[in-house]
Amino acid sequence: MRGPILPMGNAIDDQRIRSLAGRRDDLRRAFDWDDRLVVLGVGQVQPRKGVEEFVSCARSLPHLRFVWVGGMQFGMISDARHDLTRLRENAPANVTFTGLVPREKVFEYCAAADVFFLPSKHETFGLATLEAATAALPVVVPDLPCYREWLKDAYLHARTVTEFVELLRSLEDPEVRATWANLASAAAEAHGSPALMHGLREAYLLAATRHRP
Repeated sequence: MRGPILPMGNAIDDQRIRSLAGRRDDLRRAFDWDDRLVVLGVGQVQPRKGVEEFVSCARSLPHLRFVWVGGMQFGMISDARHDLTRLRENAPANVTFTGLVPREKVFEYCAAADVFFLPSKHETFGLATLEAATAALPVVVPDLPCYREWLKDAYLHARTVTEFVELLRSLEDPEVRATWANLASAAAEAHGSPALMHGLREAYLLAATRHRP
């Protein structure tokens, strides 16, 4: 007999991220960031993550700081390695590529940044986006099915570089930025540690009930 299926979404240790909120100013000083608005992207440096679009937006918004956290994880066999190496080398002065960093360091970048922007072509869920939303960053991404499923209306989306640039410009307004940050943070709460523990508890109780003599 086939048993019931209890779907569970991805979850993260949200407390590790939220606990960094009070260190924002210290982290920005440690990263040697000035008062410019910081637009953060997190992911492998590969075409499907939208690295080229990220850099193109930076060229159109030279007064903002763009930081891409992540590198070419597969080294010599990375997709479009030569083209993306050239892209990094010729990126404008307001773009920083950090390369690969430890997971805890990624959380620190999220806590210190102002906006999360990942123009990726497709995602299965978007774990980096969830981490950024948990850090209360406004989320700017394409309108992918995976985001509609868990972010609902709590994110800004576009399709072209021109549209993304306009969205990023709108987030220079502190009030607009705060509104979208609160929406993203609220959406992320359904995927924190409490949600995972509740889901596991429900699954175990269901299994115990089915096997009770």
